[in-house]
Amino acid sequence: MLSDIVSQYVTTLERGFSSGVAPDGTLVIGTPYRYLNGEPVELAAWQEGSRVFLSDRGCLLQSLSEAGTDPLENDSTLDRIRAVGRPHGVALDEGMLLVPVTDSVGQTVANLMQTVFDAQVVGYEERKQSAPEPLAYFGVREVLDRHYARYRQNSEIGGGLGRRYSVDFRFAVSQSGRISRAVLVVATRHQTLAFAERWNFRLRDIRAIHPSLARIVVVDAGAPWSEAANKTITPECEGLFRAEDDGNVADFVSALAA
Repeated sequence: MLSDIVSQYVTTLERGFSSGVAPDGTLVIGTPYRYLNGEPVELAAWQEGSRVFLSDRGCLLQSLSEAGTDPLENDSTLDRIRAVGRPHGVALDEGMLLVPVTDSVGQTVANLMQTVFDAQVVGYEERKQSAPEPLAYFGVREVLDRHYARYRQNSEIGGGLGRRYSVDFRFAVSQSGRISRAVLVVATRHQTLAFAERWNFRLRDIRAIHPSLARIVVVDAGAPWSEAANKTITPECEGLFRAEDDGNVADFVSALAA
């Protein structure tokens, strides 16, 4: 079974690659992958003297810029991209990822592709850090402060499969010596159905190792929350609220402490 999965994956990858020659003699390699902006990942190969080089032709930085992170305006982002490429022998040269081809051509292609993947994670993290704080955060903090809850933002919690998940709030409320704990995640303004599908699994996995933990989802103000998202996430959380329903969130937290 495992060998079948691997062989079929390799076959699919092989069908996803293509190549052609540009007018200047550069070999252009099409891959089955895409950048954050939806454009296909293409590699270029050319020869200089006795050496052959592979490059992304600057498309990585362009895709990050179009997705909301412009590395050319942020030296720290460029440094992080250089850092993820270094273990793979990939350099950032005049805005292009560049790597000399070694005896193992396949490994060189894999090294460049891995750098593309890792650099896109860098871009995603940079964009997330610079994004405005969800409006729901203010209301959640106010409710937790009102209940004298002990809480941490942007905390991590483990699941039954050994993975760790980043949650927006992890808190505990107590009354008469009884302590109730909960995790809370906020659905922001984009791709809320994908959020619901992702967190259906994550909340279930968290439940497997923390069965007494309440799982709460707050939909941020303005998020395009659909009935499909609602049906997807509801089975795996004890509380689902809109950000505007601070009173309902407060009632739920009060019930936890009761």
